[in-house]
Amino acid sequence: MTGDRGCTNALSMEKMLWQDGLWQRNTLEFLTPCDALSFASVSRRARETSVRLVRCSLLLGGGEFHGADCCSIRANDRESSTARRWQEVILNSPTSRIHTVIIRGWWMDQGWGEQRGMLSVVVRGGSAPPDDGQWNKDVVTGKEPAPHGLEPIALSFRPRDGVRYELWQRAGGGGCHVLHVHGLEMRQLVFNI
Repeated sequence: MTGDRGCTNALSMEKMLWQDGLWQRNTLEFLTPCDALSFASVSRRARETSVRLVRCSLLLGGGEFHGADCCSIRANDRESSTARRWQEVILNSPTSRIHTVIIRGWWMDQGWGEQRGMLSVVVRGGSAPPDDGQWNKDVVTGKEPAPHGLEPIALSFRPRDGVRYELWQRAGGGGCHVLHVHGLEMRQLVFNI
């Protein structure tokens, strides 16, 4: 305070804003991953007390592998329109510390015909939809249909405490459908506070 000469521990606006980090955490909860990273880049102190991006793992599994980070999921029979569990999404941090989980890579279908490929993240014990099916409450994020040419894919979600997640795939029914997935990796945007 300006008029109080006896005050030796004056509380500046900067000290008030940065003293416990609670306001940053509450603010960051409402931001998108991109905005949270932008906030972290404002200053050194913001970077130290907000969020950081952590590369967790290369996700692979099932299907025919081509190289170290590619797999093709084939659906040659007419009955294969159902989605299938591909692998568990293993979180490296407690969910209370995770702002957002980001799964990204490259994907495409067989390159011709109908587009039916799908990738989704599902609550463990739930299921993803079949071809032309409705998305249900178990699906926390997903994308369909897979493009004919190789394109990037990014899925993101905010994990809930005590909930486990699985990555599901669907190549598509009707015969000769293929889902190619390349370089799929998971990153976590983690709170520093």
